[in-house]
Amino acid sequence: MKFGDLLHPVSASEFLGETLGRESRLIRGAHGRFEHLLPWDTINEILSHHRFSDNSQISLAKNHTAVCHDVFNPEISTFTVPGSTLRHRRVEAARLNDAVEHGATLQIKGIENLSDPIGRLADSIESEIRERVTVDAFICKGETPGFSAHWDSLDALAIQVHGSKKWALAAPTVRYPLPDGDAVSQLDRAPEHLEETVLGSGDLLYMPRGWWHRVTPAGGWSVHLTVAFHRRTAMDLAHWFVDTLSKDEFFRSDVPQRWESDQAVDAYLAQLVSSVQRHARQPDLLRRFLSSTEQVQPFRQVFHLPRVGAEDLEVAEAGRVSWQAPLAAVATEENGITVVAGGREYRYPASYGPVIDALVGGGTKAVAEVCRLVAPAGLTTDDVRTAVAEMALAGLIRVEGPSEDQG
Repeated sequence: MKFGDLLHPVSASEFLGETLGRESRLIRGAHGRFEHLLPWDTINEILSHHRFSDNSQISLAKNHTAVCHDVFNPEISTFTVPGSTLRHRRVEAARLNDAVEHGATLQIKGIENLSDPIGRLADSIESEIRERVTVDAFICKGETPGFSAHWDSLDALAIQVHGSKKWALAAPTVRYPLPDGDAVSQLDRAPEHLEETVLGSGDLLYMPRGWWHRVTPAGGWSVHLTVAFHRRTAMDLAHWFVDTLSKDEFFRSDVPQRWESDQAVDAYLAQLVSSVQRHARQPDLLRRFLSSTEQVQPFRQVFHLPRVGAEDLEVAEAGRVSWQAPLAAVATEENGITVVAGGREYRYPASYGPVIDALVGGGTKAVAEVCRLVAPAGLTTDDVRTAVAEMALAGLIRVEGPSEDQG
């Protein structure tokens, strides 16, 4: 599922241009259209096979109180390595079943790293909104609330996968709250009136950061996903901007001390203002900020074992390929192509450029289609296979489907 499919019938361009960061929006959809993202079998597999580090990855809440400690097996698996002790606990089925049966809401954090369909959706969202996203799953039964009315410092998309849930919303009491700010007391100052609505299977709700919300199960089973993302702010730009100033000799110089004359202090402050303005007026300042903060974000790399060398991975034209680094920066230079993703540089021949252009932001494509797209640039099918294989083994491209190498 891609970002556009998630928003349907609203277009991605409409959502980005008119809704994102401006107002909450409810999008009704066909019943069951999100069920493939997180089937019950997948939930059960995650709980059965994954070892959790206490409530950093899994937690439960009931009537506004955390009850996570009640669901772990008392036997703790301990692994000692030089300098640290790693503790992992398995979820105990009887305790979890009892907690959920009696009204607790189960939260699985970072589920985009545990489910491939959700991970792919997260990648698609990142490629459109240009921000790093995380996804949590919320599972509950009955009508007992898990959390009280609160606001979050992240924008959120609530995706109702199974069942239904009641949402009560109110506009922010303080606009643009920051992740580490304490602009309002979340529990003491919730608005008296919140507008209520019910999300059914297939519905989607978007909330900008700061929007008050109270979520209550609507009876029966409910599973929803919350896609959360921090939108870069002027504070982020300011922090980044200050870091860039160290290249200027003036900003590395000493500040005036108390014994300096008033004239010396005034001259220093005037030069400070002038220097900041000179750097801030660079026409490409915002572009450099956006690019530099995107290209350090981690991306979900894929593996193609037992193939570990480009000569081992021969991709058939019937195969399918997709780009895995949605926030990567791609630059064409004199000596080739440079891809910066996850804080690392990857260098490739200039001939790889058309292949990258065909894949970035384009979802999954058949290798044959990529060959057709790059043919005007003079690239052959073998050229495409070579480029795809090398970048796939670096984790930048996912290769699926028939492969000529079945070893």
